[in-house]
Amino acid sequence: MRSPVDDDGAASAPPQPRSGCAGAHLSPEGVTRGTRGETLVAIPCGDREEPLELVDGEQLLVQDVRRGRPILARKPVPNNAVPASIAQVDWLAFTIRPGNGRDVAWLRAQLQEVFNLPADAWRVSSRGWMGYTQRIDLGDFGLSAHGGERQRGTMHVELNAQACALVADWEGARAWGESLGARIMRLDLAHDDFEGLHVNIDIARAWYEGGQFNANGRPPRAKLIDDCGSGEGKTLYIGARENGKLARLYEKGKAQGDPQSPWFRVEVEWRSRSRLIPWDALVRPGQYLAGAYPCLQYLSAPQEKIRTIQKAVGITYQQMVRWVRTYAGKSLNVMTHVYRGDCESVLREVLREGVPKRLQPFSAFVPKALLERDVTPCLPSEKTFLGDYRKPIPQSGAPNGPK
Repeated sequence: MRSPVDDDGAASAPPQPRSGCAGAHLSPEGVTRGTRGETLVAIPCGDREEPLELVDGEQLLVQDVRRGRPILARKPVPNNAVPASIAQVDWLAFTIRPGNGRDVAWLRAQLQEVFNLPADAWRVSSRGWMGYTQRIDLGDFGLSAHGGERQRGTMHVELNAQACALVADWEGARAWGESLGARIMRLDLAHDDFEGLHVNIDIARAWYEGGQFNANGRPPRAKLIDDCGSGEGKTLYIGARENGKLARLYEKGKAQGDPQSPWFRVEVEWRSRSRLIPWDALVRPGQYLAGAYPCLQYLSAPQEKIRTIQKAVGITYQQMVRWVRTYAGKSLNVMTHVYRGDCESVLREVLREGVPKRLQPFSAFVPKALLERDVTPCLPSEKTFLGDYRKPIPQSGAPNGPK
């Protein structure tokens, strides 16, 4: 799981819609735009949302006109041939300029009403964030930021995977964002194959080598992180974050801590650099994920956020049990002898309020996620764990004693 704070974030202000650029005199030799310095042919435009052409599978739009030259932006294109349900929203960051006297209290109420964020998650920090003077931590769900003359009255919100799992009405979130003219600064869409049958690291590499990530005939940049058999998991990166579009295809279960897990994940991350990310993607995540690269149209399994949470919680729970057995198992064994096998009395002695740090990111889901899954016991047998509490505890080094 990623941290609520990522490495880059808010823009100083969301762009304000223009009525169009009709009558603008555009240079016939084209304009240079984009981090790679590609030359894009300028053609007259009539409306800000009119696509000019497809570039790397995305629409090229005229976002603005300055001094007779168009300011161009890309816009992700959905693949309407696939179901919307094959992906889920895994990260959402946006910037708004609320105006009309709306303040931080208004934003807090909106995040609770629209995105179901718990009211008690709000924690004011003494730090700023990415040029904003005031940061507010949203518990395990992300952050908000505001303040600062250069930010021109905007507010920024980062909602991580746990926050996105709380949203019950993405259609309502879309309508809310569009009505406020909010600009999406980052959007991650994800697809999980829990058995690794339809996509895994070998299939992902074959897709890349077969040109299935190519757009306009050009192969994107790729990087493979190999765990060399350690069980920590392999990751294939396609594209580059600095260009505003990055795919991560990785062994999610192994990354979570289970070296035997076949769980594989496909994620595409869009950033707002020279790009307009539509709020429509929140309600059609599968179609936008499939539209990102040609090979992703092959994904077909419907996604359920609760299944993803259950899987992550289950792996983390088993890690926690192994940790307790390794570092506290012998102590619990002694206590069980003292209490003559009364495990309830042992637990009453050692239980503490709260949730372990490794489970805190899932704290809103832990009871439900564990109750709705089959927890596979990873403890030794009762006889091995307890021994015979009716006999004295063997001393170390004694016959049949612990070694």
